[in-house]
Amino acid sequence: GDLSFGDEYYDTLSRMAHLLRKLHDRDNETWRSLLIQALETSITAESRWIGDEDELVGLDEIDDLLAAEPQDVATLERRAAMRIRAAQIYGRMGSYLQQLGASEDALSMLRQLRKASDAPPLETQATRLEALVQRAAAQERLEQLEEATETLHKLIDGGAALEGTEFDAEGKRYGAEAAYRLMRLLQQAGDARSAHNYGMAAIAKSQPNTPLFATRIADFADVVLAVEPAAPAALELLSRAVLPPAQTRAYAHYYGRAPSASVRLILALGNLFRAVSPTAEPPLFTILAERALDIVTHVTTATADRTLALQHRRRAVTSSIPRASTAFLEPLAEAIEWFLGGIRSIRLEHRLEPAIVQLEMLTAEIKARAGELHRSPGPRTNS
Repeated sequence: GDLSFGDEYYDTLSRMAHLLRKLHDRDNETWRSLLIQALETSITAESRWIGDEDELVGLDEIDDLLAAEPQDVATLERRAAMRIRAAQIYGRMGSYLQQLGASEDALSMLRQLRKASDAPPLETQATRLEALVQRAAAQERLEQLEEATETLHKLIDGGAALEGTEFDAEGKRYGAEAAYRLMRLLQQAGDARSAHNYGMAAIAKSQPNTPLFATRIADFADVVLAVEPAAPAALELLSRAVLPPAQTRAYAHYYGRAPSASVRLILALGNLFRAVSPTAEPPLFTILAERALDIVTHVTTATADRTLALQHRRRAVTSSIPRASTAFLEPLAEAIEWFLGGIRSIRLEHRLEPAIVQLEMLTAEIKARAGELHRSPGPRTNS
């Protein structure tokens, strides 16, 4: 956008809010509503220019003003939304006690709404789930693990209540998030079986073509493969990971800028193929292998293209690259070899051979580039 326009708009909104504050000081009742609207507009419009602390100050000012209004449904909903926004910012800043406090404020306001109505609107129920997400996140960071577990169970129940309604997608998303977090907590506590169960629940509720699923494949694989027999669960995870359409583009986008995550994903896919190979039917296994080969090839190419300008993608920038950014090359090549070993653990149809050869050539090129970088002298310095 035009920064000069942005600065001018920012200044205009700030001056308007300053004027309305003065008018509000003289006549609260007349000017309060307009001041609230101006501040809300200001925070929304200025989010590109103001910092987290300034936004928090604005949110607190709005909440103080709204607290002086009649506490009807609309006001309580607005206040709850503001406190949830504050909780999100506090979490991003690492201020977890404040995040917990803001989320508790929101939940208290939403409880008032529930008392005012035997059947609160579905939108209000969805808002409550976001407040629970923020509370659970803060409790985890503060190592209040029992409390976090209790909050996450409430989140699962609340998500289930929205399934089958117009907020079905939100219900499943929150349910998947809660199950995933419970999976991680139980995994850390050493309860492999329970972690496995919550992992499978999270997988079932997750939408495949979303970052919340695609970027967690390796985490899911860890808990799926920790419990024997692993084959049925591994097959379910593998199917959801590679079969839905558009996954290739999604994975390349999510992993292209994260080399270490790319390595972990490719290793996880190799482990999943090894787990399912004893029981998978050859036709299904071939389809899974075909899709996985496509994903791994595109993830590897995207990672290389965006960070190293490999020779097979000459359109990438070929300027000097710091050595630190090349450290993943050998692990990446090793991960691909492990993955290829996984899909070769059962006899595949001959039509897959070109895709396998293409990936093998890509691996060889990565190894060659790694060797060149090892042999090349370091950057010269002026003495």
